[in-house]
Amino acid sequence: MSEQDYKNLNVDEVLQAVRDEQISAEEALLYEKEGKRRKSLIEALEALVNPNDSMEDDKQNGQHEQPKQRLVLVKFVANAKVGPNLYKVGNKLEVTHEDYEAFVKAGVITKEDE
Repeated sequence: MSEQDYKNLNVDEVLQAVRDEQISAEEALLYEKEGKRRKSLIEALEALVNPNDSMEDDKQNGQHEQPKQRLVLVKFVANAKVGPNLYKVGNKLEVTHEDYEAFVKAGVITKEDE
């Protein structure tokens, strides 16, 4: 792929071209740094070129994965509407501890044994 062809591609098209092996991630990164300098594309290409480095950078910046929240199985004892969701008496749902506290305060759930 020529540099001129590259310049006509949007971010998604560049990433697709890399996936389709029409251009290497290294070459695309070079073109991008010399040309348009689209930050999101540069970050995506750098992650493809050096996948281990980007994971280390995230850890150093405190951006590592959040631990999954434990869920609590509950049963509704009253009808409840939360945003666009409607929960009827008898419905069972797994909720986060934060949501559990809010539902308990509203008096619409009981905790189910797992």
